[in-house]
Amino acid sequence: MDYKSTLKGKQQDQMPVRCAMRCLLLIALAGVVAASEPLTVTSTAWSFTAAEGWGVWWPDDAKPKPFTVEQLADGLRLTLAPGNDEVRLNLWSERFKTRDLLGDPQAVLLDVEQVSGQAVIGLDLFDSQQEGLHFADRQLAAGRQTLTWAMSEAPQHSWGEHRNMHPDPPLGLWGLSIGRAAMTTPTVLVLHAGQRREQRHAAELVTVTLDTGSPIHLLAPGGKPVLVLANRSPVAAPVALAVSDEDWAGTMHSAKAEVTVPANGQLRWTLPDAPTTRGIHWIECALADAGDATARVSERLPYALLDAPVARPKEDGFLFGVVGGIPNPGPGCEAWLDNALDTVRWLGLRRIRTGVNWEYVEDAPGKWNEAHLDWFSKGVDRFAAIGTRIQFLLCYCTRYAAAADKQQAADHLQWMFSPPDLEAWRRYVAKMVARYGDRVKLWEAWNESDIEFWRGTIEQYEQLLHVTHDEVKRGDPTRLVMNSGFAFAWPRNGNHTAEVHYRVAKESRADYDILAYHLHNAFPEYRYILEGWLADVRKGAGDPPLLFNECAVNLDVYGERGQAEQLPKKLMFAWSQRALGYFWYNLTGGLRRPVPGHDANWGLMTEDFHPRAVFCSYHTLMGLLADATCGGRLPTARERYAVRFDTPQGQVVGAWDEEERKASEPLVLAVGPHARCTAVDLMGVRHPLASDGGICLMEVGHTPAYVLIAGADAPVTVQPPLVHLDGGITAVPGRSATLRLALADPLAQPATLRLDWTLPAGFGPIAAQSVELAPGAARSIDVALPVAGGRPVRLGEIAICTLRVAIAGTGHAAAVAVPVQLIPVLPAGTFTRAADFVLAERSEITDLHANVPQREHRNWTGPGDLSAQVWIGRQGDRLALRAVVRDDKHVQGHPAGEAWQGDSLQVGLAVPGSRDFWEFTLARDGASGAALIANTAHPPGAADAAGQTALTTTRAGDLTTYEASWPLAALGLNAERLRAGLAVDLLVNDDDGEGRDGWIELAPGLGHEKEPGRFPVLSLE
Repeated sequence: MDYKSTLKGKQQDQMPVRCAMRCLLLIALAGVVAASEPLTVTSTAWSFTAAEGWGVWWPDDAKPKPFTVEQLADGLRLTLAPGNDEVRLNLWSERFKTRDLLGDPQAVLLDVEQVSGQAVIGLDLFDSQQEGLHFADRQLAAGRQTLTWAMSEAPQHSWGEHRNMHPDPPLGLWGLSIGRAAMTTPTVLVLHAGQRREQRHAAELVTVTLDTGSPIHLLAPGGKPVLVLANRSPVAAPVALAVSDEDWAGTMHSAKAEVTVPANGQLRWTLPDAPTTRGIHWIECALADAGDATARVSERLPYALLDAPVARPKEDGFLFGVVGGIPNPGPGCEAWLDNALDTVRWLGLRRIRTGVNWEYVEDAPGKWNEAHLDWFSKGVDRFAAIGTRIQFLLCYCTRYAAAADKQQAADHLQWMFSPPDLEAWRRYVAKMVARYGDRVKLWEAWNESDIEFWRGTIEQYEQLLHVTHDEVKRGDPTRLVMNSGFAFAWPRNGNHTAEVHYRVAKESRADYDILAYHLHNAFPEYRYILEGWLADVRKGAGDPPLLFNECAVNLDVYGERGQAEQLPKKLMFAWSQRALGYFWYNLTGGLRRPVPGHDANWGLMTEDFHPRAVFCSYHTLMGLLADATCGGRLPTARERYAVRFDTPQGQVVGAWDEEERKASEPLVLAVGPHARCTAVDLMGVRHPLASDGGICLMEVGHTPAYVLIAGADAPVTVQPPLVHLDGGITAVPGRSATLRLALADPLAQPATLRLDWTLPAGFGPIAAQSVELAPGAARSIDVALPVAGGRPVRLGEIAICTLRVAIAGTGHAAAVAVPVQLIPVLPAGTFTRAADFVLAERSEITDLHANVPQREHRNWTGPGDLSAQVWIGRQGDRLALRAVVRDDKHVQGHPAGEAWQGDSLQVGLAVPGSRDFWEFTLARDGASGAALIANTAHPPGAADAAGQTALTTTRAGDLTTYEASWPLAALGLNAERLRAGLAVDLLVNDDDGEGRDGWIELAPGLGHEKEPGRFPVLSLE
């Protein structure tokens, strides 16, 4: 275990576990005969039906559309009007934009009829790297025909972030590019179907879906999941399948079978074991041709085992919510709304954040799309029927209301995000309030006006907010207005930096009732913002009520486990800070596996309504806290969080530990003599806890958990810890580490503590022991931990030792995770060896824009975007550092003291256990190549050491080399201290031309907060 899995806030999916699981599935399918012969099959991929929702993207709405679209029973009729200009348009369906529709075809075919005129059609696809690919135009002839694009032909051009001009499967459909030259007669096309031609083995022609009896893939207790195998080939497909069902805890049940799926038909196969563990489950299904040794398809099919929906919560209280819920009208919208309602009903949420975008419903003054407004009204009423109210988002600008020069812009965002004519905006707000104001109490004026969604001034936004307030309050002053939820709460980010937050919050205080924020940060940043910068903004505005009405973390960066953990952390902390509510972003989005860098990686549900782990986490939280009131945070150590709630079921304590390098310790809760205590994990799995002597031991780790206390006579309090290990524990392999345990008797009578150790390979042994304590007494003991040598150690490598503490004669027992950081030993001398550390993995990256959906193009794309090799060591009486940074763009135009905002290094040095540290910023000027040095932190009483820092830099291709050194004496160090251990951190900043995008780092000790306690420790010979 190392920093990337234990010290980062980013909780990745257990990818090694999943890879191993897939390997086991493949092994399970291994046969004894040679691979079967593949088939060549042509099958329908799409059919231009009404359910597919085809439309034409036409950017110039100010001009009459030179086309009409008519839905037919067997396709789509497209008519291009005659004219003197060439016409080019894109036919597309939102339904296919994020889908693996085509797989890995040999060719894509289009069944189309040219009724009259002349036209050309080009094919636009996107691949697994999110690269858009345009394949050459095909000239149509008269009559019905099939156009063919072979995937072996080179695309004409491509777009996107990861372009290699090659289709990397699986492939999806972006759309069809249709054009005609100037003509005096209409061109009429009828599009019938799209097809894929494949050369595939039988198993590859079988798709697998999941049936749980619920359209949102929830399974009732006692039920069994059913796999539906569909064969798209014209011949029967004998296949072998290996299936595993894994739950949140990692428990897995596996099964194998051989079945024959009929030609162009289906077969239903029921898993043999009924799952019993509550919460999220992931089915992995691998298929192969019967008797074949090679598995050819692997499907991931999530579902959730849940007992019942959350009971409808009371109307007042904390606002639990989600973004999204009422789709725009169109094909499939009724079924989607049904599933959205079912999802929200199961969670018992009080609010959904949605609205009617202005540009959709009024394209000319007074010309309203009443059918769209009626559809939305129906959605409002259906959500109200399950106890869920709307928070209405008012946005964006419709074309006619933008400035004249913006209306004609080719880029529709120029007018959509433009400050609107205020009288036209007033009419829009008045229309929405008139239609929905009897059922909607919360109104939001625009969306994220601190970033690119608002392309006006702060003054113009404040004027819009004022007009919104006037119209929303007209006739009903109990309606509540909020500012546009701000996307950033961090200085030096956004379009207007911090100024827009301070100014709107203070200057426009009379024009809003609620201050709204969208903080897509992981918990450490989130807490830092709430307690620091945002607290300052609120203080300047007179402490307005606060609502987090769009918050999440990115699935691509944090994984499903990270999302499931971050939701309760952020929600409970916000509640303890007196926030009004917390809305997850968003209801649905994305595939069953994350798409890197895609805006769809956020949903509680996938786009096809499979639950993610965060859905189950929300369900558990709502089941406990739907009708709760917050009793505030309980006093705990700085990086430990415990929040108490009062509920109709009893008191609930939600707790977690944010510091993973220090030993966890059970929380000792004083619950009283009559209490009954139950532990509840994120998935809702429960088990009873002992309450002997009026206390309860709650195990607390990085993953949040809950304890439900029924029958307590008074508010629960926290007692001194049963067992405590002060500080981080380090060890050099081949030596013994000393663990100092502080033990305390939490009972009112003498206690005997039984200590038993479970140790990883290479540690121990440690004999079990018993410790006698008088009532309320405390005692410290030292435990020797032998650590074997003889193997290399990775930087920050952590070994987890587990101490089980039980109080004899009671039911009290708890496990304590003791992380021991192993210290690498690095030799002195010149850096002729291989790099000591290589930074090149996603887990070592912090993307400042990872949790701003509109800025995902600024996220890390791989080692070619940013990576580093690092050497550290003693060279005589100097401490030396060498870093070779791979960075596709070198951008540095700041003075030395601000150079951290561009491409640069930040270096932290500290004596282990000390709160005092050195920090240096090292950079290469982008214009002159000059070395930039700043000593941005040093211990009290120490002199600035920038002048004694030696730095040379070079840039060759995409590599920047930094070579730096410091006199040991200038840092208050010597050779003996270096051998004993030096805490070191290094951070590499990245700026690709739009400002600081993020960084890659050895450990999370410099980027967001200066925490020398998080620096990894090295022994330097």
